[in-house]
Amino acid sequence: MDPTESAITRAAAVSGNQPLELTAAQRGMWFAENLSTEYSVIIAHYLDIQDDDRPLDIDLFSRVVGEVGWDLQSPFTRIVETDGVPAQVVDAGVGFRLDIVDLRDRDDPFASAQEWMAADHQRTIDVLSDRLAVTSLLRVADDRAFWYLRGHHIAIDGYAALTCIQQVLERYNAALAGRDHADPRRADLAELVADDAAYADSRRRAADREHWSARVAELPERVSLAGTSTIAPLRPVNLLARTTLDTVTHKSLDHVADDCGSSAAVVLTAAFSAYLARMTGTDDVVLSLPVTGRATARIKRAGGMVSNMLPIVGRDITHTSMTALVDQLRVEMTGALRHQRYRFEDIRVDAGMASSTTASFGPIVNMMFFDKPIELSGARVDYQILSSGILEDLRINLYQAGPGERLVIDLHGNPGLYTQAELDLHLRRFLALTERLLAEPAVPIADIDLLLDGEDDALRDAGTGPRRAVPGDDARLLDGFARRVDDHPDAVAVEFDGRTWTYADIDALRRGLAATLVADGVTAGDRVVVSLPRGVAQVCAVYAILTVGAAYVPVEPQQPPRRRALIADAVSAEVVVDDAYLTRARFDADTPPA
Repeated sequence: MDPTESAITRAAAVSGNQPLELTAAQRGMWFAENLSTEYSVIIAHYLDIQDDDRPLDIDLFSRVVGEVGWDLQSPFTRIVETDGVPAQVVDAGVGFRLDIVDLRDRDDPFASAQEWMAADHQRTIDVLSDRLAVTSLLRVADDRAFWYLRGHHIAIDGYAALTCIQQVLERYNAALAGRDHADPRRADLAELVADDAAYADSRRRAADREHWSARVAELPERVSLAGTSTIAPLRPVNLLARTTLDTVTHKSLDHVADDCGSSAAVVLTAAFSAYLARMTGTDDVVLSLPVTGRATARIKRAGGMVSNMLPIVGRDITHTSMTALVDQLRVEMTGALRHQRYRFEDIRVDAGMASSTTASFGPIVNMMFFDKPIELSGARVDYQILSSGILEDLRINLYQAGPGERLVIDLHGNPGLYTQAELDLHLRRFLALTERLLAEPAVPIADIDLLLDGEDDALRDAGTGPRRAVPGDDARLLDGFARRVDDHPDAVAVEFDGRTWTYADIDALRRGLAATLVADGVTAGDRVVVSLPRGVAQVCAVYAILTVGAAYVPVEPQQPPRRRALIADAVSAEVVVDDAYLTRARFDADTPPA
């Protein structure tokens, strides 16, 4: 009998193939699966196992994988649909077992293994007919193998996948040592679903909702480092820039974390927030933080899918120091974790984003710092993440496979928004900024050099263009418009929303508004914010500001009030021309002054 089958046969009667409701997180994945017909939300990772003082016992390892898989139940989950309503079944007949893939005869077994894993986790999965979880042992040398695990996110989340790895290694190590191994009590899938349903009607959820309603009343605009667009289709193939922190930087990181009474994870999150703020010229940055969504010990030891995504906001970043930002985000993240079960989908509604189809609030920071090391008796192991869920724009994975282990930084980018060269450059620049922030944690972030060596010269060269002659020293931006007003006052100047305005109409409107601006203290050289939707009023406001000799600063009116106020403050705007200002000025685009 297959060693995996012996494990599941003993307990197969437990499930009875009774359908269970999906958890709220699984329902989110069910809908996410429909975002694209060519994309599946996948969790995939592997252990690089190199024999040290004894060969891997493949038969024992295979048996343990099967036992742990059945105990967690996620690998034996099927999704069924009845009248459009999805449910899940724990089914012993799914056939989850450790497949052995021997690549030792290939010219480059290591590269072949990477290609094999990529082809598997990048393919589209039918959640109603395909196996939702697979595991394989890819042999690349007599003394080396990759233990690969892949699961659809509707069946298993990242935390449960890591639990699976740790449980397999603990059982395997115990068996080799001849020790009995008894896992602490864990919730089964039915208990997980019941706990999720109980939370939905609980006072705890009401308290969590109150917390998040206050926190997301004015979420900052989402930021992106993409140069041409901020929207691209979801793709199974992500670009990846990877590095490991060097010893000196790692020591500096731990030192700053200790001084701040925080952790390396929070410090790196603060550094990433600072990088995004400096690169995008904003002071407020919202990140997306994946969390376990697990509250009790039994739930934490369970399989299944209950993970969540929460918004983490850094405020006034460039005006603060690294130390202050770490403290701010430590408080922010502590509060978020205390209320982590309140669903991403509900937070989005509370934030006024109900019509949005985005699957995150901003760039994702995924933190995996193992409390205990990943150890396999008789071998050296290295943990690698291949895929960790939906990627709309950017994700930074920060992981350390145990205390004292190397700290890996993976920067993933949507290939529809970034090139590999751009992603590599962002990682290099982020690391350089992080090192400088760690070296001067008390200095305002705006004063920390962002550029790599030599980039300041390149920027100066890029900012120096060819000289161009102008019509004359007395030429003005509105001279051409003024000539049209004189020569063709009754000609149509603007067509908008089914109406027309002549040059004389627009001229009268801009002169009237210019007089109001002057009365409000605007003079030549001042800056005036224009925060109006596209239309005739916006055109007239810009022309009125130019008439006075001031400079206009465009600000999207859809941005949160705090963001608009920060911009107005940053440019020292004399006046903000918005709908409220036009009302006070009695500006009426439909009735030009006589």
